[in-house]
Amino acid sequence: MIFKIKHVAIYFGLALLVTPAISHGGASGPTLERMNAMSNVQKTLKQLRPALSDPSSNKAEIDAAFVELRTLGDHLPKLFQEKHMMDMSEALPKIWSSPEAFADEIEFYNLQIDKAEAAVGGDPKLMMQEIAKTCQSCHTQFREKKK
Repeated sequence: MIFKIKHVAIYFGLALLVTPAISHGGASGPTLERMNAMSNVQKTLKQLRPALSDPSSNKAEIDAAFVELRTLGDHLPKLFQEKHMMDMSEALPKIWSSPEAFADEIEFYNLQIDKAEAAVGGDPKLMMQEIAKTCQSCHTQFREKKK
């Protein structure tokens, strides 16, 4: 029985290691880090939306979501320091050829996150729209359009 449990644990551990690489088409290094960061933001926003419907009951969850969103803003410049696996990345070369414009987008993102957090308790739909504007703005300029 212990032998089987060890095998299950080993297989489960391997599955956890392999799954992110498979789910992002074999990306690795900085490209995988960027993809994972964007996936985490998407997951955080999906968790934030229902939590905003009752801010007093969900304060810890809301606070944690804003910490996660701010962490992305702080790490975005580092995630895009180098071009990597450009054949797999959805990042456009404009990120590296126009670093000031990219920095402006990151600043816009951070300001919108601050604005949204300050508005907790207000209209959750409006808050989510404000955050979504930042994602859309950056993706329009710096992300390859999906085919």
